Amino acid sequence: MVVTAAASLLGSSLMGKLNQQNFNYMIAANPAGYTEEPLRYSKLPDNIRETDLPAWLAQNYQETEFVFLIDNSSYIHHDQPLVDFPSKLQLNQKIWQSCTDLQVPLLYLSCTPGTAEAQSSQQNAFLAWAQAQSRQPFFWAALVLPEVYGPGEPQQKHPSVVYRAYQAWQQGEESFRLLIESLLPRQMVYVKDVVEVCYFLVHHRRDAGVYEIGMQRQYTGQQLAQALRAAMAPPPGKEVGDAAAADAAAADAAAADAAAADAAAADAAAADA
Repeated sequence: MVVTAAASLLGSSLMGKLNQQNFNYMIAANPAGYTEEPLRYSKLPDNIRETDLPAWLAQNYQETEFVFLIDNSSYIHHDQPLVDFPSKLQLNQKIWQSCTDLQVPLLYLSCTPGTAEAQSSQQNAFLAWAQAQSRQPFFWAALVLPEVYGPGEPQQKHPSVVYRAYQAWQQGEESFRLLIESLLPRQMVYVKDVVEVCYFLVHHRRDAGVYEIGMQRQYTGQQLAQALRAAMAPPPGKEVGDAAAADAAAADAAAADAAAADAAAADAAAADA
């Protein structure tokens, strides 16, 4: 199993799921200069640079069961892209071509944080290119995702708006209010829902195509505030205990309300597939 952007929230959550299901031979492929914290959930036999993946596949394709191509060319934090888009697009195309030539299954995941307007305005050049190709991997699918949130965000340098709201809550009511009032309606999806769909496709390997997850509903700042207020215990200023454990628990609890509709949509997509 090969996972690109493996140190990201989605990548590390996916590798954790695969480990739980006894997929223990995995390759973590991260972009050069990617400096997130080491993976918490995975025991990895090897790590490679994402740019070296086409050459690695040429040498190891017979042992490669699946490639998860997480596209972080669209990851945006405070309007600044984290990677160079043109070079990332070219690399994605090379990985696609390697999977096509070597007949390795490929699942492409495109994440576009932000408001619905920002998501709809950003063209997914790779998907347009891939769908126009006459030769394709023997199985491939694409998941188009909005902002991903959930457990594991304390280890991320660029957390979701859900976790940033939680951090503002910890700083006090005024910081929390200012952040909530600044938020425009946006689409979000719980990371564990995405991981379950990915795992389903590992075994399904039929019905190639492009699937949207979590794009059916927008959440306002006030809806996010209501979910977080309901989940917060104890309130700011009281003893919390282990900070990392508390952060993960809070993210899990806040996800319960906001992710319900997305979980149902993910289940429906899997059932249809």
